[in-house]
Amino acid sequence: MNKKAKEIFVRLGGEDLVITKEDFENDNYGTDCTYYFIGYEDENGEECEGDGTYLNQNKDGKKI
Repeated sequence: MNKKAKEIFVRLGGEDLVITKEDFENDNYGTDCTYYFIGYEDENGEECEGDGTYLNQNKDGKKI
C-alpha cells in the first residue's frame, strides 16, 4: 500500500518583488503578484501527488 502525506501543502512560485527596506519594515507592499503552481508537498517539503501519495515509491510504499 502506498504511503500518503497526512497534510498536503501547495507550493506556489511568484514574481520577484523589490521594495525599499523602509517599505518592508512598515509592511507597505502589496500582494499584486502573479503566482504559479509548482506542486504538492508534505509538512517536511517532500513532494507528493494532489491526493497525498508520495512520488518515487513502489507499490509497497517503499522509496525507490
